[in-house]
Amino acid sequence: MGLKYIVSIAAFLLLMPFLNNADCSWQGPIEFTSGTWGGGDGQFGIEYGDTEDLFSGNFYLLLDGTFIIDDIIQNTRMKMYDASGQLIKIVKCIRLESGELNEQCRLPLADYIGTNNNGDIWLDESEYKTKKFTLYTPVGELLQTYKERPLELGRIETKSLGGGSYKVTVTYHDITFHLNKGPFSKYIRDDKGYLNAGGVKSMEKFDACGKSKGYFVVPDNEYNVIHPGGNGFEEMSEMIVEYGSPVVAPNGDIYIWKRTPENYNIIKWAWVDEATDPKGGPDMPEAVQALPSTSGVYFTWNPSPQDPGCVTGYEIERASSAGGTYSSVATVPLNENQTYNYNDTTAGVGATWYYRIRSTSEIGNSDPVEVSATRP
Repeated sequence: MGLKYIVSIAAFLLLMPFLNNADCSWQGPIEFTSGTWGGGDGQFGIEYGDTEDLFSGNFYLLLDGTFIIDDIIQNTRMKMYDASGQLIKIVKCIRLESGELNEQCRLPLADYIGTNNNGDIWLDESEYKTKKFTLYTPVGELLQTYKERPLELGRIETKSLGGGSYKVTVTYHDITFHLNKGPFSKYIRDDKGYLNAGGVKSMEKFDACGKSKGYFVVPDNEYNVIHPGGNGFEEMSEMIVEYGSPVVAPNGDIYIWKRTPENYNIIKWAWVDEATDPKGGPDMPEAVQALPSTSGVYFTWNPSPQDPGCVTGYEIERASSAGGTYSSVATVPLNENQTYNYNDTTAGVGATWYYRIRSTSEIGNSDPVEVSATRP
């Protein structure tokens, strides 16, 4: 955006992201690299305009931690940094007679999606009503173009549940994430097995069961409002600081650009996983009831929020006393109609029985729901 332009409100937000799990979070911000505006090795190019400035807004993250900043504006180059933020290489770009850049600097101005196992860069170059996903080498050589989102990036299916609620399914070759919220504009899987979903100003991290592990909000831009002295002039503003959209690194960290009238920075928030069981399992089944029946103890329950999703079934255990030893009674498979019940016909007559029921999955089970009933 320009240094001066029309605004209605100058808004301010907090600098730290919201978090919904105290044991895992993004911590920061930490300055990755910084420089003033200009053409030197430690500087970045900017072209000032009356209504809009052009500057280094695109960057790319490789698997080994190498960081590439597109410094094409004015400086016509790419700058490469190591994982600590130290400048390691400047790739000078050459404009051809056609006006296009030479192959080493052909990383287009498109949305960075992520990096594959070979270190190549995935970009989303989709235009209005036309899907286009491209794969480039780290130095900008085009490898392949896809008209459909490749399975490696996650195939996305969004279903409206009504009332403003959605179910989003993101399918990879080895796992499917089921999210009970959305839709989002970006879906990026990191190398810790989490799915990061978000957009221009926020990012949320989901585990393999589709449970939210953390929520990140980009800090708000800040402006000084300029009040004109006479009539007929519109209120203007002067930029103090502006922030870019979140970019998720392969390890789950988040990077964004930050600029002021004097500096251009890349800052990051480092992802810190919870100490134990970082993937977790599904949530408990809901509305569990155990009622005496003519032939046993009859159970009904509503599915876990992760059913359909990572839930593989429901396990029922029984004990003869509240603090007794529990043994398995049954494992109930998934039901497409989302209605669950079970009748324990082996429960002895004239006794009170204590039960535990939990959701099961391949990555762990939920905490149990405890209920009891007396069979007459």
